[in-house]
Amino acid sequence: MSDRGLRWGRWVRWVPWVLTIGLASLLVCLIAVDLDWSAILGGARENIVFATALIATVSLAFAAWSFGWSKLIERREATLRAWKEFSAGLSQSRIPINRHIPKDRIAPEQASALSTSGLVLVDRHGVQLTPEQKAEVLDSVLRVLNGLEHLAVGVHYSLYRKRILVSIGGTTILACWNRFEPFVRTQRRDVVAKASQRYAWAHLEILKDDIRRSRKVERTEQLAAS
Repeated sequence: MSDRGLRWGRWVRWVPWVLTIGLASLLVCLIAVDLDWSAILGGARENIVFATALIATVSLAFAAWSFGWSKLIERREATLRAWKEFSAGLSQSRIPINRHIPKDRIAPEQASALSTSGLVLVDRHGVQLTPEQKAEVLDSVLRVLNGLEHLAVGVHYSLYRKRILVSIGGTTILACWNRFEPFVRTQRRDVVAKASQRYAWAHLEILKDDIRRSRKVERTEQLAAS
């Protein structure tokens, strides 16, 4: 989404508060106009208590609603910012990856070479890479996977909105997972891997499964409607 959309979202977050203040002011005016002032002067205490309670109840309800609305807007903006930052880094990371790794799926031998120190990495053209070139490819692959894991963790803990993230980046997420899945599997089953690595990128895998399930349901519904 564009920066214009983000600016619009910042203005929208104030709408609930404006409505709350406006409604409370309207209630005060209506009560002031319609009340029988002679009766009020005779029983001012009861009327004031009633009006105060009514306004407080309505204001509290709108304040709760506006708080939830503001949080929703904040999560949307945070999701868009996070994806924008990831996309910017992805453009740089793709350069060494696309130069040496197959565009559809990394070869099992390449995954093993990247996961194992001392093994020579042979790129998609059959050229043996230097240790420096291998390190550059490995760093780029890890930056992509770790960036997606960060987004997936944000979705898991409700910091980011999954619907928006899937809408703007679902295809990229699935493509990256499919491309680097052999590397992920190799990292997890490595006998010398640390215990933490055996669950590496777990939230990303969960997000990937959610996207695939939702798209399968969408295709089924489209076929049923056609």
